[in-house]
Amino acid sequence: MDFFQDTVDFEPNQNYEKGWEWYQKAFEHYAGEPIVGEASPAYSDRSRCPDTAKRIHKFNPDMKIVYMVRDPLQRQISYWKMQYAFGREKSFLWRREYQWALKGIDYWMQKQREVNQWDECRYGYQLAAYQALFPSENICVSFLEDWTQCKEVEVKRIMRFLGLDPELWSKDALENDNRGVDRTIDRPWLLKIRTHPFIQFGVKKLPLSWRSWARVSLGRTKVNIPAVEISKDVEADFLDHVIQDTYDFLEQNSKKMSTWKSVERKDLIVRT
Repeated sequence: MDFFQDTVDFEPNQNYEKGWEWYQKAFEHYAGEPIVGEASPAYSDRSRCPDTAKRIHKFNPDMKIVYMVRDPLQRQISYWKMQYAFGREKSFLWRREYQWALKGIDYWMQKQREVNQWDECRYGYQLAAYQALFPSENICVSFLEDWTQCKEVEVKRIMRFLGLDPELWSKDALENDNRGVDRTIDRPWLLKIRTHPFIQFGVKKLPLSWRSWARVSLGRTKVNIPAVEISKDVEADFLDHVIQDTYDFLEQNSKKMSTWKSVERKDLIVRT
């Protein structure tokens, strides 16, 4: 939903202008659960959306913030793959970043630098906006590498942070979901159906369960992501941009440089 961010595709976020009552309708399914929330990487885009943290604090100053991070270079590679897939899905070509992604990771990285997207990987800089507004006990930093090492331990740690009984964790939380290698896009014929008013009228008469099954099983196909070929110069420029923030962030969270391989490699180059 990306309700709280300042901009969407470099334009003012129209959803935020609709007001908090409109936003709260997204949670109409709430049935007394201990917590509800949403997740979006867009809320850590401080350079392009400087008011996001303030908007969240204004909405709920007691909000619990879970900030998930990973090796910054690997984050960029994963982000490019996602945007490449969206670019391949023709219905999303209106997003400029998706068009950049189709031209290759080097081109995409350079364009992202121009619009200050690289700052999303300066995790300390991003988190500082929330630390200035929320008490430390309301902020939890979670490393993807900890999930990789032992998901159960990390799930329980976050549950305790959220005030939930860690012994009630579900094994579903250990499923590898939304993986880039599993990403699919609509087949061309499905795109035609989705944009044809008469066919859509007939399709809407079918049960929702049938439509969902047909879309996933018949209408989607895996997207073939090109091999990642990022030039050494672009990689070096990116790591130069994030490295000092990354050193400080890892130290503040009691993590070793070896936690993130690209950072460890950069550190070795700098020291030699």
